[in-house]
Amino acid sequence: MIEYVIDDVNHLIRIWMTGSNRCANLAAHYSRVLKDPRYDPTFDSLFQIDGEADGPIVTELGEVKMLLEMVAQCQAATKWAVVIPLGFKRTVIEFLLKGVELKSVTMRFFGNEADATAWLNVGRTSLITAWDHDAMQRALLNAANSSQNSPSAN
Repeated sequence: MIEYVIDDVNHLIRIWMTGSNRCANLAAHYSRVLKDPRYDPTFDSLFQIDGEADGPIVTELGEVKMLLEMVAQCQAATKWAVVIPLGFKRTVIEFLLKGVELKSVTMRFFGNEADATAWLNVGRTSLITAWDHDAMQRALLNAANSSQNSPSAN
């Protein structure tokens, strides 16, 4: 399950990923976030991922990389903090996401929320950029559809 809260006070999108997820779930998540009237492309993201070693999303990290690259291109945010306990799942995710091209977004992994929040607050600035919301929606829907139709999704 993927849930989120838009934290206006801290200029963050807080995301929780638990249990077993697929790339299509992540694409649907971003589609919901982008439709949210409170969404602000300048907000940084704080991902909290459980440490369970199961879930097909781990085997779909190539597709996840492409999805994250698309999302990063349309955001003015500069930081994505990922909180995930040390262990096999974190090691695999960090290794497979090393080559992701996030343009102006920096993604870092942390073992706890306090360290992630401290990093997010360093040099906090407000960035405003123009981006094409409709094009992003289409890209996310295409990513979700292609993930569902891929051999690994069956």
